[in-house]
Amino acid sequence: MMPWLDSVLARIAPDIIAEALAAYWFENDSRLDHDFLDALAHYRADGIRVFLATNQEHMRAKYLMEELGLAAHVDGIFYSAALGHRKPSETFYALAGERADACPNDIVFIDDVEENIESARRFGWQAIHWTGEIALHDALTPFVAHK
Repeated sequence: MMPWLDSVLARIAPDIIAEALAAYWFENDSRLDHDFLDALAHYRADGIRVFLATNQEHMRAKYLMEELGLAAHVDGIFYSAALGHRKPSETFYALAGERADACPNDIVFIDDVEENIESARRFGWQAIHWTGEIALHDALTPFVAHK
């Protein structure tokens, strides 16, 4: 991303440094739902693996995992730049499932974009359109046995 950003900024905003713009973007476009993360922790404590599946480029994926600390809340990340495919491409789901070492019908996928939900379902994943209107436990109850 940085070479492209350097090139564009040189033309349209030569006083802005690419690293500073990226840092601003990462910091201001990253809000964590701590209630959601706390709820996920209960499932992980029960031995259920949790992965982040996201459309990101390499630097932002690293920022999410390391700087925001999502690595402490998930068992791994599958992101578009590393997979070479973006959600809602079924290839994204195929590669993520393969790397998670999970059968499609064993995966419960939560996403806020309906198109991603539909594609994941076509691929055989169980999928929940997440709007945040109900508790995670209530959304997952039909899919996951939880203590």
